[in-house]
Amino acid sequence: MPRSPPTPTSHPHQGVLDAYDGAPPRPALSAEDLATLARGEPVLQQQQTASGSDAAGRGVAVLDIHAEPSVIWSKILDYPSYPGMVDHVKSTAIYERKGDHLYVEFVIGAPLVNIRYYIDHTVHTEQGWLTWRLNYRRTSDFDDTVGYWRVDALPERPGWSRVSYSADVKARGWVPAPIERAFATIGLKTSVAWLAREAEAAARASGNPIAP
Repeated sequence: MPRSPPTPTSHPHQGVLDAYDGAPPRPALSAEDLATLARGEPVLQQQQTASGSDAAGRGVAVLDIHAEPSVIWSKILDYPSYPGMVDHVKSTAIYERKGDHLYVEFVIGAPLVNIRYYIDHTVHTEQGWLTWRLNYRRTSDFDDTVGYWRVDALPERPGWSRVSYSADVKARGWVPAPIERAFATIGLKTSVAWLAREAEAAARASGNPIAP
């Protein structure tokens, strides 16, 4: 059951990063990228766009996962289980559902640092995508963040899916160097690695054999 949300306090603005409107794009992949995916390795693209008090970064990760899209989506949307599945996630709470929007509170952290933020997800799994932005009706410790998940079946590899994850993050105020570096990479490799681990385990449990 969703827990009662905290008392709302509006964010200082209504968005400074360009949010995704509708289906997000598929990342452009070179022949080298496709070879990397065929080896079972992620393709990572990342860039730090600012530092210090305006720390910002964006990135995209792509990985082929041996599981059907429905299995993968069941893990992406299992927000209550994130603290046990995803590194550095301390707590989550689904506090509102409205149409195709799903609102989730996240608390992530490192030693001596907790970051609390509120995400407005637009969910269209039937079309193979989910996008997010901050819920600007609440105050988050991030200045802004936007991103997406894409999950596309691979007809040439039955039982496999290509997963794309992208995130843009902008910090609020001065950010310690280790946290700033984390913003630059957005935990790209970690983001697709946990999903592959959990989705492929679920596929095995459902009787879908996973090749070594």
